Amino acid sequence: MELPEDDIEQLYASALAAGQPVVPGEYLKDGGYHYYPQLSQVREWAESAGTAFIADSTADGYYSLLLTTLLATTAQHRRS
Repeated sequence: MELPEDDIEQLYASALAAGQPVVPGEYLKDGGYHYYPQLSQVREWAESAGTAFIADSTADGYYSLLLTTLLATTAQHRRS
């Protein structure tokens, strides 16, 4: 997932002040739409999709998650 720009909160506040119907992490800039959910929200979505967290990292402007399916995790534990 691409990490947000440093001024995301200011951009969000400007969008609200302009009457744009935005939610936190969402804004319009230079004619483009951008949405950057909180990292905790991304993890929650991943977990609700049936995945398990293994590791994460941040580099080069991106946040990366290494996930596995809960089914694979359960099967691996059964073999151990």
